[in-house]
Amino acid sequence: MASRALRGGSKQSKDEPTTPATATPQTVSTHRLNPEEIAARSYELWQERGYPIGSPEIDWFRAEGELRNRYSRTQKSA
Repeated sequence: MASRALRGGSKQSKDEPTTPATATPQTVSTHRLNPEEIAARSYELWQERGYPIGSPEIDWFRAEGELRNRYSRTQKSA
């Protein structure tokens, strides 16, 4: 059953290699995001949303994405 989940339930022969979902190619930035910088922006986003209780990952992931985009734009223009 576990192997079926990895293949996404498609009919694949036993000889075909399976590729986990996490193996998709991604653009890797040369700039490492600073967790303190992400936390500061995440806090700002949380404040902007009115200090809601729960789901802190919403603000964290949004902050991480914003910073990643900001750094990728500055690298492309440099």
